[in-house]
Amino acid sequence: MKQIMQLLCTTIVLSITQLTTNAQTITYAKDKADLHEYLKITNINNKKINYEIYTESGGCSAFKRKGTANYVGNETEIDSDDNAFEVKQFVDKTKGCYVMIRMGDEKGYTNLAKFKVADCGTAATCKSESDLLKKQ
Repeated sequence: MKQIMQLLCTTIVLSITQLTTNAQTITYAKDKADLHEYLKITNINNKKINYEIYTESGGCSAFKRKGTANYVGNETEIDSDDNAFEVKQFVDKTKGCYVMIRMGDEKGYTNLAKFKVADCGTAATCKSESDLLKKQ
């Protein structure tokens, strides 16, 4: 019985390790002059992501938030040259704060993402939407 329990525990640990190592983490960022923004995404599956966002701009207080966002569908985004491209949109509104994350889903644009926050306190109202961020 002891050997069976040890084997079962080893199997569970290996399974958890595989799940953890299969998770893909992607970081998007923009860092220039007095603007510092990043978005860190860990893919759980096609319908849910873990995220961490950070923004600091000029005289605004820094804003940082972590959470889990659910896929709500595809939308259209516009780049700095006014080109439209498709994005996957994820939303988190479970912690008294609305966070929307958009990640490029079209060839040539998968390296771009942005986030928007609302009702998250005074730090987030100073700059509630990130610039387009590039994959690092």
